[in-house]
Formats: sequence, structure tokens, C-alpha cells
Amino acid sequence: MLLGIDVSKWQGEMDWQRAADAGAKFAFIRAGSISIGGILYTDYHYMRNVSLAPDHMPIGLYWYFRPQHSPIAQAEYFFDLIDGEDWEIPPVADIENDGGLSPAAYADSVTAFVERLENLTGK
Repeated sequence: MLLGIDVSKWQGEMDWQRAADAGAKFAFIRAGSISIGGILYTDYHYMRNVSLAPDHMPIGLYWYFRPQHSPIAQAEYFFDLIDGEDWEIPPVADIENDGGLSPAAYADSVTAFVERLENLTGK
């Protein structure tokens, strides 16, 4: 088994050495999200985590996706945050709800996000 961690503002200030010493071999760091009201934002601890974690383990970056809001705007904001950062694991979306959309609209939103992000990152 390969131990990895998922971090965001909810963990507070991470002790990356302690995480590595505890056996974490990689981390996914939340870059940001969009509020229920539609405001794009950067995770409070993103800049700290993305600057410190690569000294201790490979990282991937993720976006908390809300399908009821523009998938293109979310993909572009996410890309602007992660472009030029030291991620070794391709970026991903954390998709936990359907945003009240029909299955078809939900699938279209997720597909649009992923395709735009793939186009921007080449991954």
C-alpha cells in the first residue's frame, strides 16, 4: 500500500516533515474552488503548501469542482494557480456533488472542465 495525503485549509498549517516521517509518499494539495455563490477562490493554505511540500514528497494539485458553475472559468482559474508549480502528479478535480444538475448536464459540466484543463496543461 502506498500512503498519500489530501490537504486543504481544513488541515491548517501542515508539518510536511512530520507527514513524510509518518510515511506519506505523496500529497494532493487543494488549489482552490468556487463558492456556492459562484466566487472563484484560492485555498487559504495553497501557497504555503505548494511551496513547502515538494521538499518532502511528490505532489499533485486538485480543484474542488462545483458543476453548477462555469466549468471553463473553473478550469482556467485552476490552471492559472498551478501553472509553473512543481507538481509531479497530474492535476485532478474533486467532484463530490451534482450541483442539482440533471445527469446529462452534470456529465457535460465535468467533461467541459476536464477537456479545458487537459487542453491547458497538456495532461
